Amino acid sequence: MAALTVTLPSDLGEWVEAHTDSRESASDFVCALVERERVKQAKIAAMQEKIDEGLVSGVSEYSMKEIWQEALRRNMARKGA
Repeated sequence: MAALTVTLPSDLGEWVEAHTDSRESASDFVCALVERERVKQAKIAAMQEKIDEGLVSGVSEYSMKEIWQEALRRNMARKGA
């Protein structure tokens, strides 16, 4: 594990201390925040990739009703109904 020293302004340091308890150190809390941010950024990147794929794919030749019916059909098939 990499060692990293982080200096926080007093208001942020107090906030971190206020949000930790006897079972969790400030270091553990900050690690959890960083990991949460990493997961969030990965989800955003995956969603952006899907958006980009959709934009590149062009305009559909199907009506909204047809698209919706196909989405419902796929959802039912995925659920095994």
